[in-house]
Amino acid sequence: MATKTEASDTKSRPSLRERFAQANAGAQFKTGAGSVAGILAKIVMVIAGIAAAILVLHIVFTMFKGNSSNSIVSDVKDYANNLAGPFKDLFSFKNAKTNTLINYGIAALVWIAGGQLVARLLQRIGK
Repeated sequence: MATKTEASDTKSRPSLRERFAQANAGAQFKTGAGSVAGILAKIVMVIAGIAAAILVLHIVFTMFKGNSSNSIVSDVKDYANNLAGPFKDLFSFKNAKTNTLINYGIAALVWIAGGQLVARLLQRIGK
């Protein structure tokens, strides 16, 4: 059995919903989620930019006949082959440089476009 003091405390104490509204917790939660989504969007854009930069660097090394025995050139070529995925053999030209320019260029554009699309979706979720 509740005492008189306890009974009066329960009547004057606001409900959980009222305390939630008074603390403006919903807006704070949205703000926190928005900042996390914004950070994730930036991370996605950085990763897509790095992938595109590696592909473009491979195109430059191919166009200007980079020394294939150099470790930087060979590492960039290995990374670019993995990042290009199905695009590395999309079109076939007689000239190997044209093949690299077109196929890896398309792959770089897809990385940038895909990164922007995912980043925009993340930012939209955060709003």
